[in-house]
Amino acid sequence: MDTLSTASLKPTPYEKYGWLAIEGLVSLLISFSMIGASRFLVLIYPVCSLAVGIYLFQCCPRLYIAYTFWLWFLSSLIRRIIDFIAGAYTMGEFYTTPELVNLIVLPNCIKSLPSELKSVGLPFILCLGTVTYGVLVGLANNPIWDFSMVDLALGFICPIVFGYYLYSHWQNYPDLCQSIYKIFIYAVIVMGIYGLYQYVVAPDWDRFYLTFTGIQARGTPEPFGIRVWSTTSAAQQLSFPMVTGILLSLCPPLSWPQYLALLFGAITLLAGVVRTAWLCLLLVMGLYITTLRPQQQSKLLGLLALTVSSILTVVFSVSELNERISQRFASFQSLESDEALNLRAEAFSDLFEKIVFNPVGKGFCFYLESISNISSGDGTFLPMLL
Repeated sequence: MDTLSTASLKPTPYEKYGWLAIEGLVSLLISFSMIGASRFLVLIYPVCSLAVGIYLFQCCPRLYIAYTFWLWFLSSLIRRIIDFIAGAYTMGEFYTTPELVNLIVLPNCIKSLPSELKSVGLPFILCLGTVTYGVLVGLANNPIWDFSMVDLALGFICPIVFGYYLYSHWQNYPDLCQSIYKIFIYAVIVMGIYGLYQYVVAPDWDRFYLTFTGIQARGTPEPFGIRVWSTTSAAQQLSFPMVTGILLSLCPPLSWPQYLALLFGAITLLAGVVRTAWLCLLLVMGLYITTLRPQQQSKLLGLLALTVSSILTVVFSVSELNERISQRFASFQSLESDEALNLRAEAFSDLFEKIVFNPVGKGFCFYLESISNISSGDGTFLPMLL
């Protein structure tokens, strides 16, 4: 375990320069946008973000962690604004920038993981080995020049190496825990407020994105027509940080930022109408409440009652939101006639047979659309098995 000990996450004298670097990056993005040179930002944004990330990683690790999280939360929105100003859907994936910044920790992981093979490093090594296997099988089944495989592989590698980097600061757990806690609380507030703004106003860049992609499941490009995804690129993606942040907002001691995160996060999650996220939140919230002491349960239930009353006030005062949420809740009462559910159930049954008789799998670059009537976003665990 001693080999995992790393630099302290305490504030350093270099943090003020780190904040200056972040402010410089923001100023650069705004300046290029204002002069109409947004096409250059497609390259400048990831390159400069990577340079800032390298400096933060070397000089102020605590700020690097926060910077990486916020890039994951906001990069999709930044790219949509860049594309809108450029007037075209520019090259590159929406999450290329946070992936690059995330991979800064990769050399350290490669260097230290082998020495931890017999202890905490084994699960991370097994995960990386699984990704490597998926890449090799994908190369065997797909053209070697298919660059989408790189993006898919990075989508799995980045959480693994970043998770190991966070674990490598185990000696700084109290500081790290508090830092991540604050990041999620304020991120949920920001994403929640923007999600409501997106739903009510439908900003031009979100309309442009919807019009260009033409994905009907994400709503219509008009006020009260968008299926809220806030600063991410899909309602399902928004569910992950929202559910996590809402659960963290319930942790004592309770404060006003936590209440705001709970309120805005819950309303935005409802507006995204992702039923799986609703059920997940209710299940985990119920399990969490049972672990608390009776006095803490009383305080939390009082907070939840206040939050629910506030949410109901908002929902009933906005007829479009009320109608959308009511229709989604009504689907729980008639699951037999739910076309989407029946289609997925039928597709899953067929796909499980293919999984059983194909132990090697298909590797990366496999999409459910190629062998079924559902998309990969409708069943993430099935592409992982295949």
